[in-house]
Amino acid sequence: MIAAIRAGAAAAALLVLAWSAACGKSGPPLPPLRPVPGRIADAALQKIDDRVEIRFTVPAANADGTTPAAIERVEIYGLSQPAATPAPTLAQLTVPKNLKSRVNVRRPPKEPKEGETPPPPPAGATVDPLPGDVRTFQDAVAATERGADAPTRYYVVVGVTGRERRGPSSPIMAVPLATEPAAPTDLVVTNDEKEIKVSWSPGSATAFRVYDAASPEAPPISGAAPVQGAEFAAPVVFDKERCFIVRAVTVTGATTVVGPPSAPACATPLDTFPPPAPDELRAIPEDGAVALSWNAVTAADLGGYLVLRGDGSGDTLLPLMTAAIDATSYRDTTVTRGQTYTYVVVAVDSSPKHNASAHSNRQTVTVR
Repeated sequence: MIAAIRAGAAAAALLVLAWSAACGKSGPPLPPLRPVPGRIADAALQKIDDRVEIRFTVPAANADGTTPAAIERVEIYGLSQPAATPAPTLAQLTVPKNLKSRVNVRRPPKEPKEGETPPPPPAGATVDPLPGDVRTFQDAVAATERGADAPTRYYVVVGVTGRERRGPSSPIMAVPLATEPAAPTDLVVTNDEKEIKVSWSPGSATAFRVYDAASPEAPPISGAAPVQGAEFAAPVVFDKERCFIVRAVTVTGATTVVGPPSAPACATPLDTFPPPAPDELRAIPEDGAVALSWNAVTAADLGGYLVLRGDGSGDTLLPLMTAAIDATSYRDTTVTRGQTYTYVVVAVDSSPKHNASAHSNRQTVTVR
């Protein structure tokens, strides 16, 4: 009996030792982490004229926030469906037949050694983007896809590594090809001494972009954010023709639809705006002369000052110089002792017309 108990205790001890050894031993190696690219969170779509443009930033980190980004390419999928058809799911959209473009992504270059300069890419070469770079994809809109029966297009952008390891996709972006806002009408261009302004009749639209008609394919001069209202102002440049066109836009989420351009409106601003009048003119009679001084005028296009003089009470005032002076003082030595004179000063600008300000205060003195 005692022997049996001892044998049982020994077996139990061996079992405990075996279990303890198993707990201290490493299990099978875990599989290596296989991160996927981060979400393309800033994808934005614009339809303008006969094309769709999608702008996005290549993810600079992985979906779990780690770096460097494990991304080999960005894939763009697109699908056109009748407008009345339900929107596709992500799985329906991201199938091989809907692949519109594949943008390969470069690995970040190694840090150059001290004193080394990495060689530039060959001239004219198309360089694949790096993580963090911005790219724009363009997709044409055929004439058959425009009009009242035009379909709706759906797009999605996703980062991929390996064969099919996709990161989280961008939101699905939908753009109706059948509708676009009407062009604004009745453009009017005006200006003052600081700004040139274009205004228009908005129709039913509430958001707009303004373009330089000389470069209609360039980015809007009103900026990326649409103008909320029916006018836009920019710094004026005199004696140079400016022509504007305006397009209405509608914005729904990440999708912007840009309407057709308005008829251009042009104007050549002319500088007809004089500077402010000088003030606090002082005239002090001296021995055979009159010393004049006045306060300076603040004007961006100030050309200088002219001193005007008249006999007696100054019914007729004539300038004492043929060209404007820069100084804010002047000594008139072309006077006659015992005579009375009246003085004023005007400021003139640097425009070709030499616009003159109103008169300063008058000063009447008698020469000793």
